Amino acid sequence: AFKETMRSLELRADNNHNNFVYGKAGNAAEALGTMYEITHDREILLQFIKVADMMLAARNDPVKGRILWTGRRELAWPNSPDSTDEYLYAGEENGDVIGHICYAAKLILDDKLLYDQKLADGMTYLDRAKHYVTECDETIDQYLLPNFVDSKTNLYTSPTNPLFARLGDRAAKSIGKSVPWNQQMMLNNGFQRLAECHARLGNDPQRTAHY
Repeated sequence: AFKETMRSLELRADNNHNNFVYGKAGNAAEALGTMYEITHDREILLQFIKVADMMLAARNDPVKGRILWTGRRELAWPNSPDSTDEYLYAGEENGDVIGHICYAAKLILDDKLLYDQKLADGMTYLDRAKHYVTECDETIDQYLLPNFVDSKTNLYTSPTNPLFARLGDRAAKSIGKSVPWNQQMMLNNGFQRLAECHARLGNDPQRTAHY
């Protein structure tokens, strides 16, 4: 019944209104991951990979994508349509999108019997997991760490860049202040799942420890 429900679920391929965070697509990702952990049903994992692929494909394009509040086309998931006043914004909730994508990677990395098996597009499961990790590391390195983590204390902090104020009074008042607890948990999801993936890969102890 669960698989039939998930097969028929219509998911939007964008993060508008935090669809990839705690919206329909974000909830679907966590549900698929949890059910796969319980059942190890391959069809459920394939459904999850399909959702993770959709999320990664919808990330802002660094060449043709939206210019955000930083003045750059960041590797992030904006959560408002182009036509709204908040089209420049992408914030801490991006950590949660990374967490969902890397949950799929973690589940693959937990089962070495999957590693050399091929997906429909010819890529192995292991290569798909590594792809998720590499791409999400780029968003961490280029967007989240520089803007939302104090490099001296590792505390989550709202951007100190004065350009953040272009998002309005609320953003201007939060510059340099601690990130609210719910948004801290969104960032935690991304850092934790990536740390778990790197620990399983054993490919970057320094990054694992930092995360």
